[in-house]
Amino acid sequence: MKGTIGTFFGLMIMIPIIIFVGKFMVYGVQVHKVTTIATNITREAERQGGISPTVTAYANSQLENAALLDKGFKVQFNQTGLVDKGGKIEVTVSGKYDMDLFNFLGTGAGSIQMNIIKRETGYSEVWLRN
Repeated sequence: MKGTIGTFFGLMIMIPIIIFVGKFMVYGVQVHKVTTIATNITREAERQGGISPTVTAYANSQLENAALLDKGFKVQFNQTGLVDKGGKIEVTVSGKYDMDLFNFLGTGAGSIQMNIIKRETGYSEVWLRN
C-alpha cells in the first residue's frame, strides 16, 4: 500500500513538470525561429542595399515558411528604401507566444503571453549612384 501511495504522489508531481518542460521547449523553438529569421532578413537587406519590396516579400515568406505569420508575428524596419554603403539597417521581428499552462477547461485563466522580440542590425553593402 505504501508503494502505491508513493507512486500516486510521484505521478502527481511529475505530470505538471512534464507539461511545463514541453511548453518551455516550444517557447525555445519559437525564439530560435525568430532569431534565425531576423538574421536572414538582415543579411538579405544588406546584400540588396536596403529595404526594397523584394526584401519585404522575402521577410513575409520567411515568416510564412516558419508558420509564424498566422500566429501574429511581424517584421518591422527602421526605414524603407535603399541605403548607401555603410548605412544602418535595423530589422525587428516580434510576436507573442501564448503559453496556456493551466488552461485545462478553456477559460483562459492560466494563460500567459510571453513577448518574443529580436532586433538585428546590419550595414548596406551596396554603393548608390547619384
